[in-house]
Amino acid sequence: MNKTKFAIVTGAVFILGAASVSYAAEETTTTKAPLEQAEKSVGDNLAKDTDNKGLQTAAKHIEANETRIAEKRAEMAEKHSVDRSERAERPERTERPEVAERPESAGRR
Repeated sequence: MNKTKFAIVTGAVFILGAASVSYAAEETTTTKAPLEQAEKSVGDNLAKDTDNKGLQTAAKHIEANETRIAEKRAEMAEKHSVDRSERAERPERTERPEVAERPESAGRR
């Protein structure tokens, strides 16, 4: 009986330990910048073949996309930084008129 309990407790501790280690590993991974893989691949391929027109065009597109993404993020950050007091106030809702109560019928109770 003691061996069974020990095996169950040991297994549970092992599973919880493995789960916490994998969860911690997921949290510590760095997030990649957008287009990082594309930039690396195109750069490596351009180093091998500098005359390739398609790779040159791809590199230009990647640069354009990076600047577009940076501008968009800056715009969104500016949008979210607006002070709440600067926003327009919402109009107050009108209160609903009170509903007339139904008369109780004498026959039902």
